[in-house]
Amino acid sequence: MKPVHGKVKKLLLLTKQDMAYKDYEAKLSASGTTICAIDTTAVFEPHPDHKEDNLAREVIRRLQNVRVLSFGSKYSVKVNTTTLHVENGAHK
Repeated sequence: MKPVHGKVKKLLLLTKQDMAYKDYEAKLSASGTTICAIDTTAVFEPHPDHKEDNLAREVIRRLQNVRVLSFGSKYSVKVNTTTLHVENGAHK
């Protein structure tokens, strides 16, 4: 009978953990966005100086000139009815 007792005990523990998680999840919700601006003009601009390059070298060269202009994130966490807004790591 011991193996059944252990299985029941384990099942009860898992059920308790699941219920605690669902309760926590009901009290807490988070949402957010990430914004990234990328300069891709180097990919599409004509480059007459590099007409001798093969296609692979030309694609690599153009992609190496792509750059990130800005990057930011915004998220909020709602606990019950209180909302905390955070933008780029600074509290608002």
